Amino acid sequence: MELVVGEGVGRIRTSGASGPNIFELTIASSGARIDESSLQCLDAEVAVCLVRGEVRGEVRGEVLVRRSGAWSRAQVPYVASGAYLALHDVDRDGVADVVAVQRACQAEADCSRWFAQVFSPASGGGELGCTPVVPEAESLPGWPTVTPDPSDLRHCGA
Repeated sequence: MELVVGEGVGRIRTSGASGPNIFELTIASSGARIDESSLQCLDAEVAVCLVRGEVRGEVRGEVLVRRSGAWSRAQVPYVASGAYLALHDVDRDGVADVVAVQRACQAEADCSRWFAQVFSPASGGGELGCTPVVPEAESLPGWPTVTPDPSDLRHCGA
């Protein structure tokens, strides 16, 4: 896995059983700043790589998943209004999940309501749930590496 970036463009170069592939990063074309710290990968039987970049106060990300040696793009783009987007195996199934910190406020407002939203890219990007709202991002479980427990997740919007 190699991240290749330039002015307004980004690509991921992979290799595997299906041979080399190059994936264009859609977040780069949306204006997201991508650099060498933008790539996070967790290797396992089903490997997951997240590329993230900041644009207008949000973090946007996209995910590549490797199954049986072949890489494919997860179809869901991820957005974190709380400026945190990372991989962590929340549901402990051996496959990394996407953890996005969200502001429960309007974008311009001074926010004192935060929660973590968790997605499973291995199951088509579906939402696993959200943590309860807390008064500051630093109160989220595991801060600064947000690691919610599966028992803390509830239906988002509830």
